[in-house]
Amino acid sequence: MKKAIISLSAVVGLLFTACSTKPETAANEQATAVGESWPKAEKDAFIQQCVVNAKAQMDSAKAVSYCSCMQEKLMAKYPDIQALSKMSVEDLSKETRELAPDCLK
Repeated sequence: MKKAIISLSAVVGLLFTACSTKPETAANEQATAVGESWPKAEKDAFIQQCVVNAKAQMDSAKAVSYCSCMQEKLMAKYPDIQALSKMSVEDLSKETRELAPDCLK
């Protein structure tokens, strides 16, 4: 359960970042426009926030690995970060609980 909370807090932190930041460069805008995934700023913010939260439950190396895995899974399922940012906290919580076990192996 704690691992799901780590994931959820990282996702919620990401949502606030995604809603308040703009792509830093034309390349980020172009990558997002053609569906190449999330802009670098959002990816970096997700990892940073997730690792901060995960380190309360695991060592730094495992936290980075776990957060990278969660990010990959979320990006694969939600290539448009705006779709993810429109989800309710309850839906995000359910989503992270479903994805987290694979990242904890």
